[in-house]
Amino acid sequence: MGMGMQKNALFAIAAVAVLAIAGIGAALAFSGGSGEGRFEGDITDGAGRTVKAPESLDRGIVTFGSNDPLRFVSYFNMNGYVKEVDKGDVTDPRNGRAYSYAYDYTGLPYHSDNAIANEDVERVGKMNPSLIVVQNGLYSSYRSNVDALAERTCVVVLYSVDAPFWDSSFKVSEAFADNLDMLGKVLGRQSRADELKSGIQGIIDGIRGDVSGRSSSDSVYVAGVTWMGSNSLDATFPTYAPLILVGGNNAYRGSGAARVTLTPEEVAMLDKDIVVIDPSSSDKIIGNNGSQAVLAHIYGVNEGSANKIKLYAVMPIVWDSHNYDCVLAGSYYLESILYGIGSHEDAVSKMNGVFDLFYGSDGKDVLSKMSAFFEGKSGANGVDLPLMHELKVVRDGGGYSLARA
Repeated sequence: MGMGMQKNALFAIAAVAVLAIAGIGAALAFSGGSGEGRFEGDITDGAGRTVKAPESLDRGIVTFGSNDPLRFVSYFNMNGYVKEVDKGDVTDPRNGRAYSYAYDYTGLPYHSDNAIANEDVERVGKMNPSLIVVQNGLYSSYRSNVDALAERTCVVVLYSVDAPFWDSSFKVSEAFADNLDMLGKVLGRQSRADELKSGIQGIIDGIRGDVSGRSSSDSVYVAGVTWMGSNSLDATFPTYAPLILVGGNNAYRGSGAARVTLTPEEVAMLDKDIVVIDPSSSDKIIGNNGSQAVLAHIYGVNEGSANKIKLYAVMPIVWDSHNYDCVLAGSYYLESILYGIGSHEDAVSKMNGVFDLFYGSDGKDVLSKMSAFFEGKSGANGVDLPLMHELKVVRDGGGYSLARA
């Protein structure tokens, strides 16, 4: 072989090597380091649309809708690819959104909550992200704008997940699993989708196994959940997911609505042994007539007795829809209250395990950060609602407040 031919051969080999390395790099960049590469088949999204996975994710991800898009993307640990989100994830983060303690999105550009305005189409179209993830309900409201964006890039509409996110057999719901499968394909992380499905089902099965064969006669009154805004203590929640998962008895046995507002007199008439309070509505306690009347009732019952009605501050589970990880974590604490399963430390360890599944090493401080946030929030509202603590009603001037027992 002549010198010229040798040079050409060496150049060809080098070129092939460069292309191979570039291909590997593209696969890694696409899949967030998973090495799985691009899914080549058709993908059906939550609106019944057929889409193809993006060629890569190098231009980033945009989410529209405050309920699930950023939440699900965060479960895949793809925070580094996110380029723009809803306003609330930047200006009003934290609260019960566990993912916002794992990943800080507050420095990102944002658009209006739960909307896809014409100006969003123009701006995001020019940005041309690799992937846009849209909340299910927004598609029907902004279909033409979604379709316009889909002409430029890959757009997927999530499936609508009902609460709780398991079926009557306590299996992960079809819509929840479909979201994981779909995102696993468009993100190039199908093994992560399988890991999440298996891990979440394992937690549900474990909790159901913990409470199997056990019973509790305690009736539980549920208060403080943020559903359509924060709520005073005379609002209760018949479909409270952690209580359903652990097989507990809801003190309210009437309507199956997500939220029911009672009169303070009706609350007083309920047979209740335990009151669990989600600290998300701490702003509706001091100075709120309904809450003050409920606290006065409990104070009167418990005064001079060994706390006949027990009170506990529990995990926040709703902020812009259910936070699925918090539902599971909160169930561990609830089973410890109702059935005495394990110690407080055991419950906390299991709760941290939930966030480890959802966020890996990025989830190690979620629970401690969330606890600190809610101590600050409740303190600013004049009450003391530390997460996973027993509480007591205290006199506060001419009214009532809550403090750790």
